[in-house]
Amino acid sequence: MDAMRWCFISLKVWRWYYIAMVCAISVFLAANHFSSRTMRSLREDKLDNQAVFPGRDNQRCCGSQWKVYTVRKLSDAELYKAWVYPVREEHERKLPFLKPVEVYGNPKARICVRAFYPFHRGHEHYKDYFKSLARQHYPHLRVECVNFGTPTGFKLFRKEGLSCGTVMLQGYPQPKARFGDIELPIVFEGPMDEAWQKNDLETLVGQLINHD
Repeated sequence: MDAMRWCFISLKVWRWYYIAMVCAISVFLAANHFSSRTMRSLREDKLDNQAVFPGRDNQRCCGSQWKVYTVRKLSDAELYKAWVYPVREEHERKLPFLKPVEVYGNPKARICVRAFYPFHRGHEHYKDYFKSLARQHYPHLRVECVNFGTPTGFKLFRKEGLSCGTVMLQGYPQPKARFGDIELPIVFEGPMDEAWQKNDLETLVGQLINHD
């Protein structure tokens, strides 16, 4: 009887917490469904999923084939609606899987991989890969995972002039750097294993470490 009474009291005390968690989970499930529908409609319209960086001399990786379409660019509002809404900044503080930026490996390493993807929306395996890359090349590599599915991550994403998932291989703390004959930053655009290959990134990281 005492156990049942204790359970009843606990449920009464924590009921608003449970209700809030159920509501939050429902909101994110709805957001994922809305986002997938939005991005599917954009692909059907043949909108380019690669960013164009005006005024920047960015290098493409290792001779990969890139498809470029001459079409309108998505506005900030359209990108925000597709990837971030309805996530708010208070969610970043309360929900561990919505951290806007996570750093792995050696925070002070001179070589940095910055990965911009919506990591909580079908890209969890991307984060697993970047974490393993940081472990593999410790202490020579710093890895930053920027979740542009969050308000703060989206601001960092747009600050770099990006409009799709991107990996930036750069120096740290200054993005521009030279290691032997390799000049940084080097940009990998689009989905991993489709627009660019992990082997290309790993080969370049290995070459940079040899010159570090």
